[in-house]
Amino acid sequence: MGSVRALTSDTGIQTDSYVYDAFGLIEHRDGTSENPFLFTGEQYEAEIGQYYLRTRNYDPGIGRLTSMDTYEGRIYEPLTLHKYMYVHADPVNNVDPSGMMTMSLSGAQLTMGMMATLSTIAIVNAWSIMSDQTFNGSFRVWDAVAVSEFNARKWEVLSHSASVSQVDEREWNGRTGPQEHHPIPVYLCGVEYGQQMVRMAHNQHVTVHASLATVELALVLANQRADTVVFGRHRSAEVVGLGRTREGRAAIAAGIELAYMPFGHYGAGYGISLSDGFRMEKMPFIEGKTSWPGCSR
Repeated sequence: MGSVRALTSDTGIQTDSYVYDAFGLIEHRDGTSENPFLFTGEQYEAEIGQYYLRTRNYDPGIGRLTSMDTYEGRIYEPLTLHKYMYVHADPVNNVDPSGMMTMSLSGAQLTMGMMATLSTIAIVNAWSIMSDQTFNGSFRVWDAVAVSEFNARKWEVLSHSASVSQVDEREWNGRTGPQEHHPIPVYLCGVEYGQQMVRMAHNQHVTVHASLATVELALVLANQRADTVVFGRHRSAEVVGLGRTREGRAAIAAGIELAYMPFGHYGAGYGISLSDGFRMEKMPFIEGKTSWPGCSR
């Protein structure tokens, strides 16, 4: 969890020790050394009895954050809809170093090294997290937050694409001029030239892109969420940040695949099916065949 359990002198002799309950309330303390960094390594403000989590404060006495979350939450994850809940009421397995986002210690979302970084970082120094803007740069805290948010959001693709696709099928019924489709759309960081194109009827093409629109929306929201958590604000840059790393492109590919599943999308196409085209392009895209940083036509 990163909580401070003990302090030592310059000679290595223990001078202080701390015992916390699950939500960070100190149950027992030995020693009198001044030390504001306690539960999960965060700064404790003794005057008000709360922890400073940058965006919001946390009160261990009630196990709640002290101001309302501005994030709207995700309808498929009810715990995210609570405006004051601390780490989904599971402080044994989760932390919230920004005051804005629960992060799992037991899952594969973040390594312990990332958590140690998050525990001590201040917003004023946060820009260094994304200083590596090179293609296939290292997977950093921003990327971890964005991938986690996108993976959670992409499961909303099926329900939203269902109603949109049905409407578009009716609207374009009978208009069947053949068109070519990029299995990895350019606006989702696929390359414009050099993909195995899939020819399909116009109404099929419109329906496929209706489903893909929800993937694009999930990407935008994931980028915004990562910006807010790491930088305290949403930056105006248009670059789809997830396309920069291999892990990010793998998440995008999984979202695209999920969007292709309903309504027979995989079977669409003349000659080469969308299923075959996507399978041919998926791994090259993940490994670096991408239009990043443009990610637009």
